[in-house]
Amino acid sequence: GREEGIDQNGVISSGVGSIGCKVVSFALGHQSTISRSHSPRSQIEMAEKEPEKEAPSGKKTVNDIDNIVIQMCRQHQNKGIDQDTMMKQSPELTITELGGSLNRLAKSMLITFSKDPKTGQLLWRAADPEAFAKIKGLTAEERLVYQFIEQSGNRGVWIRELKNKTNFQQTQIAKILKNMENKKLVKAVKTISHKSQKVYMLYDVKPHEDVTGDIWYNDQEMDSEFIDVLCHQCCQYVTSKEFASAEEVAGWVRKSGISRVDLRTENIKSILDALVYDGKIECIDDPRGPAFLGGKSAVLYKPTKMGHIPTAFTTTP
Repeated sequence: GREEGIDQNGVISSGVGSIGCKVVSFALGHQSTISRSHSPRSQIEMAEKEPEKEAPSGKKTVNDIDNIVIQMCRQHQNKGIDQDTMMKQSPELTITELGGSLNRLAKSMLITFSKDPKTGQLLWRAADPEAFAKIKGLTAEERLVYQFIEQSGNRGVWIRELKNKTNFQQTQIAKILKNMENKKLVKAVKTISHKSQKVYMLYDVKPHEDVTGDIWYNDQEMDSEFIDVLCHQCCQYVTSKEFASAEEVAGWVRKSGISRVDLRTENIKSILDALVYDGKIECIDDPRGPAFLGGKSAVLYKPTKMGHIPTAFTTTP
């Protein structure tokens, strides 16, 4: 295939090959997953297009068609654009021309797609030029793996999921992942649910709290010392007050600098609730009432009247 590129305006600088991986086939005007009866490599070979011939006068070239498609994707960059909308917006394209263009551009990763959770339709967007430059040198197989990892977002994807989605052998996937890790395109992240296994996500993506165990974990291990210190300091603050809200305590924690991480109000509330369960403080309804609070009910925390009462609860949020 020839070298492909995309400029700042999203215009393709030269021709690109047709998609040949397990993505989507539009040749017949409908979305269908490519059969697993062919290996991904054979799919790639089957889909390679003939060198582009000069189009007769008045006829659209492959580059003309691809530029029309990519411009439509850029016009709908936020929400994405589906195939039906593309056909209405550019009636000069046939279903075969549009399908071929989507496949070519998707293989070259000049455009990306995601599934609409409501309709199930594929929504297409133009690739960011800087992001495209990162993956320009990848093989078709590597680009396919990269695309599935990208779609996994901040929760990542397991190797077995990549194996099922690509139909590649695990040794091939491991080799691809190693290559992309070396290029700092993707990274492996340990999870708190399966400490011996890893998920893969794009290198610059911050893992979701469900993956790493949020602020209460350090290297996938619960940071008991940090929790104990925070519980003690929050308890001391509440006992020095007649009463305090979770927002007030959170504000004090941030100003005091006792935490090495940025704690949200809901994080502090979990600490305060743990102190309540442990009998060290009490919670009461805000005496100002819903009318004062804009129709919302709220709780306040105050020192316990009876002192600390040992219970079976721990101070772990």
